[in-house]
Amino acid sequence: MYVGFRCWPNQFTYVVLRGTLSAPVLVTSEVVKIPADTDRPAFLNWISTEVKTLMKRHAPTSCSYKAIEPPARKNSSLLRRSQVEGVVQAVIHEFGCRQIASYTKQQIKARLGFEGTAKDVADALDGSPLEEFGGTDYEESALVAWASLPD
Repeated sequence: MYVGFRCWPNQFTYVVLRGTLSAPVLVTSEVVKIPADTDRPAFLNWISTEVKTLMKRHAPTSCSYKAIEPPARKNSSLLRRSQVEGVVQAVIHEFGCRQIASYTKQQIKARLGFEGTAKDVADALDGSPLEEFGGTDYEESALVAWASLPD
């Protein structure tokens, strides 16, 4: 199993795939909204618990997450997103998944062999078995999971 994550300051999505790069197969996907009424330590613990549940349920061999693009690194919510990504990575590692990758849009474009621009890499979902994720919160989770599949 291969899991792709996309983190925001207040939620994360994940897409679980199996198969190969040329024939991805969807197992499941979910958006996980983080409770807004918690203090920071409780917030980070809650994320940890959610990711542990996911790891127990699917036992992935490889996990990846959508990295922050260079222009977005100036965004004021960057710290909160980085904390979410950090907890996700720590739990993935704790559960023994040692293949943890991060992908920028340029890296996804290269891995999928997409011929358009990196900015438009989500268009790679069009006509693919993962087409349903185009234009949704799952879009980048699906792309990084797909990019993680073996050739």
